[in-house]
Amino acid sequence: MTTIQHPFSFWPTCPSISIFIVTFLFSCSEAELPDSLPTGELLLSTCNTAHLLPDNPIRHFRNTEFHYSPNEPSFTYKYENGDIIQVNGGFVPVVGGTNLNLRKIFTTAAYDSVVHQGNEIILFPKIVMEDEALFEMPPIIFNIEGDSALKSIVNEGAPLPAYSELSYTYEDEQITERDTDGNISRIFFMKNDNLHKVVTDHFTLDGRLISRSEILFENYDHQPNPFRHLFYVEGAFYRAFSKNNYSQFIMNEYQVNAEGALTLYHTKTQSSEFGYNAQGWPAFGSYENR
Repeated sequence: MTTIQHPFSFWPTCPSISIFIVTFLFSCSEAELPDSLPTGELLLSTCNTAHLLPDNPIRHFRNTEFHYSPNEPSFTYKYENGDIIQVNGGFVPVVGGTNLNLRKIFTTAAYDSVVHQGNEIILFPKIVMEDEALFEMPPIIFNIEGDSALKSIVNEGAPLPAYSELSYTYEDEQITERDTDGNISRIFFMKNDNLHKVVTDHFTLDGRLISRSEILFENYDHQPNPFRHLFYVEGAFYRAFSKNNYSQFIMNEYQVNAEGALTLYHTKTQSSEFGYNAQGWPAFGSYENR
């Protein structure tokens, strides 16, 4: 069982910088980078959770711990006319203990039904309970312009009210996310059509900067990304911005010191190396013909 924790969950009591490195290795028959682009029209039908990053305030609280097995292709995807209509698998609160919303475990009892309506993609998150009753959560609406540019997200069941309505604006290689109140919540930095950095600044009620969270995405290949523009797929939000596939990300946390400068307080590196299948697609899981 593997646990992914938000960096704040690891904060030590001493002021020294703490470093955590987690590496997942996945191999296939074609482990080396292929010399050519993928062949054939394939759709990703399963994906190991270790290749995804569910730590996203759109659906989960910050500081959430995510528990799952790295040895099984956790998520499965059902298609209709080339579009995903169901994502099987998801994270639910761990029963028992305290802070249920901050400890979640992967289960196939959770799934998202997906409805495509013009520029809108609507998720209907559901959980099959132990008594086989169906628990349904509020829908999440993604507005994606031209099948590529994420314009807005509406989620009445968001962890925090500020994330119930998000909007996105594009300028050069920067994407700005604004919350329900119009405040900047995150900034996404692009380079060569790939997402390279996400920055979140944290302020006091009177507007004073107190800390910064940063995610760096590294080690991109040159192969097409099967998750591109699939912002609505659980765990694939960050991958969806990019043309290619990262195999490592770094989470950095900064605090404002007494002099008013940002200082690195915590850093965590996680790698999920993957090979490629015979057709040249990244081996996140298994594929099926379109």
